Amino acid sequence: MTRFRRSSRLASLLAGLATTVLASTAFAQGAVISGTVKSAQGQNLQAANIRIPDLNVSVGTGEDGTYRITLSAERIRGQTANMTVRAIGFRPQTKSLTINAGNQTHDFVLEVDVNRLSEVVVTGVTGATGVTGQGGIRTLARLRLLRSVPDPGQPPRARPPTAELGRAHPP
Repeated sequence: MTRFRRSSRLASLLAGLATTVLASTAFAQGAVISGTVKSAQGQNLQAANIRIPDLNVSVGTGEDGTYRITLSAERIRGQTANMTVRAIGFRPQTKSLTINAGNQTHDFVLEVDVNRLSEVVVTGVTGATGVTGQGGIRTLARLRLLRSVPDPGQPPRARPPTAELGRAHPP
């Protein structure tokens, strides 16, 4: 009988210890938020930006359109946060999610936005001068648009015209 009591106590002690270890492991677990970003046509979107402003977290998608956000246990409080996905030429999309420990998957399908640029064009001002005249200050601004960086496989485009006081001048 004594041997049975010792075995029973030992089993209870081990069960309690195992429960404590498992509970503390689950409590200390971080969160992993992952998924894919695709176009409405089903293409993976590379270099899309996934952002959770409330946590000050931002990541980009890889070549296969996938992303992964890993959060430490200290940052997880079961809070609700907004996650926004953006990509050039597509409408941004926002989802609300509850951040809990463990793995979560959130996939996005972005619609093409015809009002967004399909390419990035870099422009700038190369010089501006001010001229003082009678009755006040007149500003003479000489604007020159810098040409966009062409594709390496495409022939260079002609320099765009400059504009001076609202009149267009050929290059």
